[in-house]
Parts: sequence; structure tokens; C-alpha cells
Amino acid sequence: MSSKHTANYRLCQWEEDDAVRRTDFNEDNVKIDGAIKGVDQRVDSLSAAVSVKASAAALNSLSATVSGQASTLNRKGNCQISLSTYTGTGGESNTITFSRRPAAVFVTGYGAQMFTVQGNSSVLSHGAGGSSANIAAAWSGNSVTFTFLSGQFDKTNAICNAANRTYYVIALFDLS
Repeated sequence: MSSKHTANYRLCQWEEDDAVRRTDFNEDNVKIDGAIKGVDQRVDSLSAAVSVKASAAALNSLSATVSGQASTLNRKGNCQISLSTYTGTGGESNTITFSRRPAAVFVTGYGAQMFTVQGNSSVLSHGAGGSSANIAAAWSGNSVTFTFLSGQFDKTNAICNAANRTYYVIALFDLS
């Protein structure tokens, strides 16, 4: 029988002249098993609480996101997409006219792409091999005119107006 015990769980601690008994080990194992089970139950309880809080936080975040997008969601379906083509003329500027004023215009073809948004005077323009250009957009009624300002590739191609080349236009119209 042990003459000393641990401070927290009173587990056996034998001195040199103490007799070692099987029952001491069995009693210690029961104490250890109970203590581990208690820790497991606390961990399970805390995990469940954290999971509920995390789920509530995720739900609140999702709800806030959906609420924040209410005006966008209400406008769903209020956009029309128009697809068309034209053949470049080789001119110093490029005017494209639409049936009504578009909200955004994307033009591509012959290794060049341009994108602009209604009322914006600047254009995002890129060419083959990563070249880029500084293009101006001038809006007038249902038309937008693209003019080359500077850049790293042929100016008529930069404004998607190389002679006898086909270009593709995607226009987005706001119907609200």
C-alpha cells in the first residue's frame, strides 16, 4: 500500500519500502478514467456552445449580406445584353452607336479588348502579348467614341478599329 498520494487526484505514490498492491492500481485507474471522462464532457459542452455561436454568427453575417444586397436583388432582371459585330475602318477614332445608351460596353477582336462604363471617359484596353493602351471614351446620346491617346501597340487596333477586321461588341443596357 502506498504511503503518499498525488495532490489533485490522490493517486498512489510508493516509497521504497511500501508494498505494491494490485488494488492500488485499480483504484488509481478508476480515478484517472473518471477525470478523463469529466474533461471529455466539458470539451463536448464547450464545442457545442462554440458551434452554436459560430452558426449564429454565420447566419447573422449571411443575413446582413443578403439585406445589404436588397437593392441589387430588387433590380434583378433589369438588364439586357446586346451582342453585335462590326468591321473596322482603320480610322483614328471609333464610334459605336447603339439602340439606346448602354451601361457598359466590351469590344474584342483581332487580339485587342476594350471595356468602358457609361459616362466614364477612360477605357480599359489590352492587346495581344500583354500590351496596353491609353484610350479615351466620349459618350454622346446612344454612342460612344473611342480615341487612341498613347500606348504600346497599333493605334487602330488599340481602339478596335483595324481596317477590314471583325470586332465583337457586348453591350449591357440598364432597363430600370
